[in-house]
Formats: sequence, structure tokens, C-alpha cells
Amino acid sequence: MEQKTSKFIQAIVGTTLIAVMIYFVSMSPIKDLFTVDNIVSSVDGFGMYGPLLFMLVYIVGLLVFVPASLFTIAGGLLFGVAWGTFYVVFAATIAAGIGFLISRKFSSKLDFLVNNQFTKKIVSKCETQCEEHGLQTFIILRLLYVPYMAFSYAAGIIKTAKFKDFVLATFLTNIVGSFSFAYFGSQLNAGWRALILPLTLIMLTLLIPKIVKKFQKDKGIDIS
Repeated sequence: MEQKTSKFIQAIVGTTLIAVMIYFVSMSPIKDLFTVDNIVSSVDGFGMYGPLLFMLVYIVGLLVFVPASLFTIAGGLLFGVAWGTFYVVFAATIAAGIGFLISRKFSSKLDFLVNNQFTKKIVSKCETQCEEHGLQTFIILRLLYVPYMAFSYAAGIIKTAKFKDFVLATFLTNIVGSFSFAYFGSQLNAGWRALILPLTLIMLTLLIPKIVKKFQKDKGIDIS
């Protein structure tokens, strides 16, 4: 009960701080620099290199734990829902793959992260699941919305995890969430009515973990 209350208070405080920040930015001259038209024009100025620059920034941002949803919305805003989704899916998959390979490369030096009984138990369970149901396990974990890059780095430590299974699962599941957020971004300049459908899709997307949890045991993979 205390934990739930603490999380509720944190959510209220966080929301309030964001609202205050948005208010002060909206009242200052700096707001004119961040209009939709100015942002789109800036990216258009790079021509054919615009998408490459966006994907590079996306990849670097994810590697240092910037929320992927922000970049995905920006992708839809800058390139439209179709191309925005395309660029986002590939950039996010590449970032996840890099995170996996970094951890795999230095896994021997990261043993201290699993140097306790509780963590070892989790890692052992994950190693068993990845060995028997690698692709399915990664798909389920992605659809449970385990923190994106934290999971990508952690997956590289799992000795039985196969890179191809991880990348394929990441690519496929990226499509699910990326479309909804890119669609939202593409409609930001079209008025509030245009945001109703993409917001509805986002809400439906956020229900996926509940559906996955309900049916995951029927697939013979218990990772709870």
C-alpha cells in the first residue's frame, strides 16, 4: 500500500513539474524556436541527410537512455506516419542491437551485476528460457514493455541469448508501438480532433502487456 502511495505521489509531482516547465516555456520567447514549422524546416534543410541525421540522433539518444517515445513522436512529426515509422523502427532496432553487443562484449566484466542470489536466479531462469524459446521469450518481454534499453543491455549478459533472435524480436515488436506514436506525431499540427484516433491507438497499445501476461503461460513460457 505504501509503495503504491509513493508511486502515486511521484507521478503527481512529476506531472506537476512537467506542467510548470511547459507553462514557463510557453510564456517565454524561446517558444517561437520550437514551433512545428521551424522544426520541420530545420530538418528539411539537411535534404537527403535529414533522415540519416534523425536516425543517428535516435540511436545515440537511446543508448544513453533518452525515452524512445519522444523520438518516435518526433519521427512522425518530421517525416509523416509511414516514413516516420520506418525510420524509427530501424533506428530503434539498431540501437537495441548495439546495446546487446556492448554488453556481450564486456559481459565478463559485468559479473558484479549478477553477484547476488536474487539476480542469479533471474539470470538462470532467463538463460533457460532463451535456450529453449529464444525468439518467443524476447517477443514476450518486448511486448511486456520492459524498459527498452535497459532490457537491451541486460539481454547481452544472458549467455544463451542469440543475437539474431533478439534483433528479430526487437524489430517485429518495434513496429507495434512505433506506428501509434509516429501517427500521433504526424497529427500534432492538424488540431486536437486529429489526435483522438492516434491517442486511442496509443491507449490500446498500452494494454498489450495485460493481454500478454494473460496468455503467456498458455505458450509454455513462464517468465513472470
